[in-house]
Amino acid sequence: LIDEATQPTEPASLVPLLHGASQLILVGDGMQLPPTVTDAEASEGGLGVSLFERMQALGVPPLLLDMQYRMHPALAAFSSRYFYQGRLRSAVTSEHRPLPKGLAWPSPMCPAAFVSVAGGEQRSAIDGVIGEGEWFDGGRGG
Repeated sequence: LIDEATQPTEPASLVPLLHGASQLILVGDGMQLPPTVTDAEASEGGLGVSLFERMQALGVPPLLLDMQYRMHPALAAFSSRYFYQGRLRSAVTSEHRPLPKGLAWPSPMCPAAFVSVAGGEQRSAIDGVIGEGEWFDGGRGG
């Protein structure tokens, strides 16, 4: 079983099969992230293709899991319409996904807001990204 099977390169997905697997299940979403290949020559050589994508190209029909349980149904409706030909359905209602408190939502009917964050950020190899004016103790709990 290879989860997020659209993200690894084809050779990376073949490695687990070297141990004699008699069956293979690829779980992934071709509408999400493809393999990350940073070398132009490798990409031009075909390493930007996942095993998931190759199987589809060879005629192996994918099975669409058409029920989503995570996001607000209004957000899912956008994905369904523009990426899944209207086939993605929501198991949750807007009552299951209330808007978080503490933010003046531009439109209470829309569960998405784009917030301008003025200022900069710092990067630290130890602590990660820290926004200006924030403090992070590196996970030490202080």
